[in-house]
Amino acid sequence: MKRILVLLFIIQKIMLKVVWHLEKKENLIFKENNRLNKIDTINEIKSSWDNLLSTINSFSSKHEKVPGAVGTWSFLEAVIHIFAWDSELLINLNDYHNKKEMPKWKDFNDEEIVELNQGQVDEYINTSFEDLYKRLIDNHSNLIKYLENLPEDLFVTDQFTSGMIKDETYLHYQEHDENIKTFSKTLNQ
Repeated sequence: MKRILVLLFIIQKIMLKVVWHLEKKENLIFKENNRLNKIDTINEIKSSWDNLLSTINSFSSKHEKVPGAVGTWSFLEAVIHIFAWDSELLINLNDYHNKKEMPKWKDFNDEEIVELNQGQVDEYINTSFEDLYKRLIDNHSNLIKYLENLPEDLFVTDQFTSGMIKDETYLHYQEHDENIKTFSKTLNQ
């Protein structure tokens, strides 16, 4: 009986993920055809960010090192991943706009992306939550300032810029916000 309940729980988690990804894909297709302007993009980022921050702030510190928040990562590792990608996006957009350089990871296969992500996490793994949180806030603030100074047309006409911003900010925040919320629910049962 216990095995059946565990199996049902796993199936339920998988189904929730499938539905979530299908909804995001449908939303993504709509937004792909209707790129957001600068103000709407920044508002979407801020809304998703506020939701993510609320989830992060409500997460119990007693579970912060338990694996499973995002894949095999703990909550703390997920926080590292989020601020690392805000920083990565800022560097990538700056290099693209100033030097016309594409991110090196654009040509990476899945395994190399996993290694890149894990390397970013490993760099800060022994850092306290307070320091990670400060870095999370600072990196996001720097990214928003950069985006606010970009010309309006880049948000609508430049496919690379608009795609990177969408994928690595609000869609990224929404994905991991949902991951952490789902993980938190499993810990409280």
